[in-house]
Amino acid sequence: MNKKRFNLILLTIVSIFFGLSINTNKVSAAKYGASLYTTPKAMRGTWYLKNTKTMPNTGVKSDVLHPYSKIKIGTHTIIFTKKRGKRGLSGKYTLYKTPKNVAKFSIKKINAAEKYAAKHRWLAPDNINSRGFEFRKETWLRSYSSTSNGALSVKGRTLTFENIFMKDTFRK
Repeated sequence: MNKKRFNLILLTIVSIFFGLSINTNKVSAAKYGASLYTTPKAMRGTWYLKNTKTMPNTGVKSDVLHPYSKIKIGTHTIIFTKKRGKRGLSGKYTLYKTPKNVAKFSIKKINAAEKYAAKHRWLAPDNINSRGFEFRKETWLRSYSSTSNGALSVKGRTLTFENIFMKDTFRK
């Protein structure tokens, strides 16, 4: 009888360890208190340039106006495809919200967070409404109004990308 109990206990322990070792996916938390931003469902997909509009009296060189031919928006990512010879964001970026306690960060920690965000290609989105957001790249933590790279919003089957210099529309 003791041998039966011993075998039963041993089998239970082995089963528990085997069960715990099956799913060992590591989950990595974002640094500096960041949290992933989920894009509105209506915005997700691949968008192609349809129309362009330049704001009057901008005085901006043409190589920075209307830089994107395609924008692909995923659940937490955005991919910018630039036109040849244009300057702007290029490639894949991950959307991370800035932490709420950023006011408590030291200058050293803010600079380290900015450097980390730039290295890992993070954009800082801010909700405009349920169908759009604006984003910053250069200053992930410091939310100055002058640092907005652009705003994306969707209405029907049209995506609008705009900033103080231009307003471009994209279609699916």
